[in-house]
Amino acid sequence: MLIDTREPPPDEGLPAWEPNWAMWARVAAAVMLGLVATEISGALGVLLILAAFTAACSAAASVFDYRGGLSEWRQ
Repeated sequence: MLIDTREPPPDEGLPAWEPNWAMWARVAAAVMLGLVATEISGALGVLLILAAFTAACSAAASVFDYRGGLSEWRQ
């Protein structure tokens, strides 16, 4: 009897043909919040601009993989 002790290949994320729906949802939220913020003035408009910026940064972060960041760091 043979026992396969090889490690499976690491998961490389989404296949090239599969869209990243989480990223596109964040992009859509950023666009919609930005459009609404241009119509509203005052403090609410500023908060909506900040929310749109946060959604855009979140979309960018979902594209670039940090690979665990500092949690993978060891002395």
